[in-house]
Amino acid sequence: MRRSALVLLVAGAFAAAAQQQPPTKTVEKPGSPRPEPDPFAAEHAGLEGASTEDCLGCHAEGRAAVQAHASHPVGLVLDDAAARSKGQLRAAREVRARGVALEDGKIGCLTCHALASPYKHRIALPPGAEVRRAAVPGDKRTYDPELAESAAAPGPGAAVSTKPLCQACHVH
Repeated sequence: MRRSALVLLVAGAFAAAAQQQPPTKTVEKPGSPRPEPDPFAAEHAGLEGASTEDCLGCHAEGRAAVQAHASHPVGLVLDDAAARSKGQLRAAREVRARGVALEDGKIGCLTCHALASPYKHRIALPPGAEVRRAAVPGDKRTYDPELAESAAAPGPGAAVSTKPLCQACHVH
């Protein structure tokens, strides 16, 4: 290659590099609050598709959080239960169509809970469900339809109504 061609080639490379945008970097303003790390997310990283067995490996029976579910059977084969329910439960295909997770056709931990949920107890509401505050006895703003509209929308960490989730499986 001739020297003049080499000079033009190198010069062209420098010109192309000069036209490229420099890499951007996020700069925090002095005094701006840094987001707090989420210990729950860090502890549960990589478990988004965990099985009930995986969950119970840490949340063993005997812990209050798991005992609270004694009235709601985990591991229940939904199609079998729906067949016995006289129309009170939906079939597994219908529940999945509503966006609710089942573990091999069974009720599992991730049927009602989602690691990415911002709400108290990591409640997994079906896609498109209206998010409402959980009813609080004595606070009519949480259950009276006329007052509920004036209540603030639930934010991260708030207890939310599980009614849309329950209605994914239960007909009434």
